[in-house]
Order: sequence, then structure tokens, then C-alpha cells
Amino acid sequence: MYKVKIGISGNTSAPCLQVIQSKGFVVVSMSTHLVSDDVWSAVHDYSAEKDGLFFNATNLEELLGLIAMWEHRGDSWHAQHDEIDVYHKLQDDSPLYDKDGNLIEQE
Repeated sequence: MYKVKIGISGNTSAPCLQVIQSKGFVVVSMSTHLVSDDVWSAVHDYSAEKDGLFFNATNLEELLGLIAMWEHRGDSWHAQHDEIDVYHKLQDDSPLYDKDGNLIEQE
């Protein structure tokens, strides 16, 4: 049993924006892109900047995650070789489902 369960949802964007702003960042763009002459895409582009730092993501939750990663790791934010191995192992060990949500048995 979890004490807290949070996933990206319609109710997480506003709190993430508030946290980003409370860290002193200014959200400098929130744009929606035109797909064709009359169709707007739901793809957004969010950017934040502060003191020469610039972060960009497709949603505010991702943007806050990038900021938190940089605050934790600083200029050494890039993945190290052993971290890439751990990431690939997590992917390889993850279950695979078909389009109907049925578990696909892997060999």
C-alpha cells in the first residue's frame, strides 16, 4: 500500500508550474503548434530560464523533472556509462503488452 500515488494528469501541471516559479524560474514559452492550415496540435513546448539556465520540455511535469535533475547533478547531468546500463536493464526487464493490454510472454 502506497502513502502517495501521483501520475501525470490534468491536476499536476499547475502545481508543477508553481514549483518551477518558486525556484525562481520564469516560464518563457507555452506554445501550441499548427499541424496544418486549420489543425492545431496538442503538442506544447514549455521553456524556463533563470540566471543563464535554460530548460525545455513538452509538459510542465517534464520541465520540473529536468530542473530537478540539474539541481541534483549540476553540470555533470549527462548519463554515465553504468547508468545507461541500468536504464537498459530496466527497459529489458519491463513487461511487454499488446495493443489490447495482454501480457506478451518473452523468452
